[in-house]
Amino acid sequence: MMQLRHFKTKAAIVLLNREGRGKGGENLQTLSRLSADSCTEDVFNRDPNLKNLGIRGNLSKLSDTTCLAKLDLLQKLKLVYDIFPDPISQNGLRALPSPEKFPANLTTLTLSSTYLEWKHMATLGQLRSLEVVKLKEYAFMGKHWDAVDGGFPCLEVLHIARTDLVFWTASGSDPFPRLKCLQLNNCEKLEDVPLSVLEKSLEVLNIERVTRSVVKFATEMEEKKKQEMPSPHTNKRGTGFKLIIAPGDGR
Repeated sequence: MMQLRHFKTKAAIVLLNREGRGKGGENLQTLSRLSADSCTEDVFNRDPNLKNLGIRGNLSKLSDTTCLAKLDLLQKLKLVYDIFPDPISQNGLRALPSPEKFPANLTTLTLSSTYLEWKHMATLGQLRSLEVVKLKEYAFMGKHWDAVDGGFPCLEVLHIARTDLVFWTASGSDPFPRLKCLQLNNCEKLEDVPLSVLEKSLEVLNIERVTRSVVKFATEMEEKKKQEMPSPHTNKRGTGFKLIIAPGDGR
């Protein structure tokens, strides 16, 4: 087990604290499902070279510790909120850990079943190295999300899957300055998307099981992007754009 690099399980595992720092976990790079109860300084001291980590359980405990921030090599983090047998839809996560409690070099973050209010997206926006954010299974709840300037300086991919969001607005002029790919799945109540802001850098828009309003916005963006493409008789460089609409959503 000394040479183990990737440890993947279907259920969240519990690792016990023990005195001293052993060498058994120094080569471990992937730990797919760790119980939130095992997110302790002792456990992470034994696994200092983790690059890919999944945590499942009562995530509120992460706000009380700085042990995650010590994982300097961690690039990918998945957080799944689970307080079984209590229903998570009625007892959603109240807040995320503060930005300084996240690993400094984190590039990919997935949240699932956290039922957070959209105002907490501002916390994610302060994670300066984030390039990919995936929000799945009601990671955020609420009818309105207003994206503001100043956050997500490196974000290139945003995936929102299953939410009750209705109005997504942008009070700033450039809340996602480097966003290249937006994927919307099962956003069946979404009526308003700030595509006029997103279209500045967006190269791929992938939608499935969305409202007609979103399909309309998407096709209008596609047409506008086509008009920006260079003429075969000019040397002007245009902006490529790919729209993917799942069968059944129509155009």
